[in-house]
Amino acid sequence: MAETISDILFGEPVVGRACGECAVCCVLPRIDTPELKKTAGVACPECTGHGCGIYAARPPICHTFECGWKRVADMPPEARPDRLGFMLSIDKADVPADVFDNLYFMASAIQDPMSLRTPLASGVLAALARSVLPVYIYWDGLKTMVHPHPPLAAAIMGHAPMTPEARQWLDHFLPYARMAQGARVRLPPGS
Repeated sequence: MAETISDILFGEPVVGRACGECAVCCVLPRIDTPELKKTAGVACPECTGHGCGIYAARPPICHTFECGWKRVADMPPEARPDRLGFMLSIDKADVPADVFDNLYFMASAIQDPMSLRTPLASGVLAALARSVLPVYIYWDGLKTMVHPHPPLAAAIMGHAPMTPEARQWLDHFLPYARMAQGARVRLPPGS
């Protein structure tokens, strides 16, 4: 089996982290592939309400999906997406607009954007911010970066003087961005 970027970043999926009754990944994302097309927020036709009815033969897009809760050991059991109120995924833009688009965590609210502001959510987002990846929150078409913080992000992007912290963050992040994007990696000016 091929090693994924999540395997490289986090190791094996967390032992014992089963989807259980959670089927958020079958409903929340928009999918537009040859094998499966579905609107965001609409259940996949194969979803039983408690998971995938064709799990063993699921399409490649579903097979390669990376649920952050199943990959990040620091996340508590109550951070399963259906309990937390948002889904964490590890994602990348097909055509990166900036260096952060190469590879990032996305916290997508399921029904209520206030789920991104609970004490549990704050703890989860803070834990993610300790990793090497940028962290975004997403609700109703709006993607907002919460890590790195704005002054650090400005230095990384070349919109402010490069600081040692920005250089260190960039040096740590870029190898993973290159693995994820290959030749399509988008670098900040002067990198």
